[in-house]
Amino acid sequence: MSKPVSASGKIIDLKMILALSENGTLGKNNSLPWDIPEDLKRFHKIINNCDVVVGRKTFDSIIKNNLKTALHKWKNNNFLVLTKDNYLEYKKKYSEFERIKIYQNLDELNGFLIARSIANPIWIIGGKSVYQQLFKQVDSQISSIDLTRVPGEYDGDCSWDLDTNSDEFKLNFKLSWSEKRDLKEGPLVHERWLRL
Repeated sequence: MSKPVSASGKIIDLKMILALSENGTLGKNNSLPWDIPEDLKRFHKIINNCDVVVGRKTFDSIIKNNLKTALHKWKNNNFLVLTKDNYLEYKKKYSEFERIKIYQNLDELNGFLIARSIANPIWIIGGKSVYQQLFKQVDSQISSIDLTRVPGEYDGDCSWDLDTNSDEFKLNFKLSWSEKRDLKEGPLVHERWLRL
């Protein structure tokens, strides 16, 4: 599958960003099971001024019943929310918010991405279902994966065995760092994988 091209004639740049523990844990109760403020700062710096693709449950965990505060905190992002459940309810609920778009499936989302005129990257920020759908069904659109490997094993209700060792991606950089962290479990490792 070739990459879709936007209305401006530029290739749509889809990127994925996520953090996984050593045992593949991605989340617990629609939240992160670890508290690493410096990695969250890095996450927000990377996705700043970009559209973000997010599933409904992850979107709900971001807004946490306070949409105004969430939109202020994420003031430089537009949310592209994928949901099969409660689609019409969500579409109506957020119809007045220019920065929130609701999509029922990947075809609708791709239609929007092709029609948009800006060329900023689009970041896929979760949850698991969204990661898997976009990685599996339109993986040729994903140009890079930014992955934080969190040391230690964590209990969670959401895990993913992300296979970066395929012949489709190449490790572009790897950085271990431990700033402001207890080193008992080891440093965080940031990796960037680029599509070949």
